[in-house]
Amino acid sequence: MTLDEGGIARIRRVRRDLASDIASMQEHYEVLQKHRDPSDCADDCAVLAVAIHHYYTALEGALERSIRFLDGSLPEGPDWHRSLLAEASRPLPDARPAILSGEHTDELEHLLRFRHFFRHAYAVSLDGRKLARNAERVAKVHAGVTRDLEKVREMLESAAGQAGR
Repeated sequence: MTLDEGGIARIRRVRRDLASDIASMQEHYEVLQKHRDPSDCADDCAVLAVAIHHYYTALEGALERSIRFLDGSLPEGPDWHRSLLAEASRPLPDARPAILSGEHTDELEHLLRFRHFFRHAYAVSLDGRKLARNAERVAKVHAGVTRDLEKVREMLESAAGQAGR
């Protein structure tokens, strides 16, 4: 792989931005850990819903950034959010490994659906039990998804280092 200085700088910007996405995911994960008991739904449900929404949004930002850089384009169409998740879970032959391990896909699809619901359901009360299940989903995938995104950062750093020789 041969890259000019501009290409190396782009790789380093993507790495920096991925680190920011991962840090944002961590912040929202920590909020979720503090508010996982939906028994006081008056306050905690709103905090929990926002944290789940923001967690998934940060993750999706990291996936968009990675796929745009590594694949050259993003999925399009009305289901592009679901397609993005599917693309991230599959390797691109001779270009890159899967960005996300497939073991998290089902849980992430639930979180995607929740994020969509949260953005569009203006007059619906929040269900503490459903929020707690989604918070559990975040807890279940967080370590693995973070590890997967760190691997992307490492892969990019390796490419930048090899190109800079």
